Amino acid sequence: MRYYSCDSHVVEPAAVFDGFEREFGSRAPRIESVPDNGEFIVFPKAGRIPVGRLGIAGHRLDDPATDALIARGYAGLNPGVLDPA
Repeated sequence: MRYYSCDSHVVEPAAVFDGFEREFGSRAPRIESVPDNGEFIVFPKAGRIPVGRLGIAGHRLDDPATDALIARGYAGLNPGVLDPA
């Protein structure tokens, strides 16, 4: 039997945020890379979200392998999360 997640996310590539600072200045959302911890979507004044956390459907949060997957950031995402085709 095959299962499909209907509660996952499509994750925007980092390039989506390019140029936002020209229009929104310091209020612009952006991607930050943190060595050994992956990438984060940063929302000034609202916090940051690990990019890898958006693509872990089917993985257990209490599994250390999930933490390692999250730390890979974009590189750890299932290709279908980035490319809906």
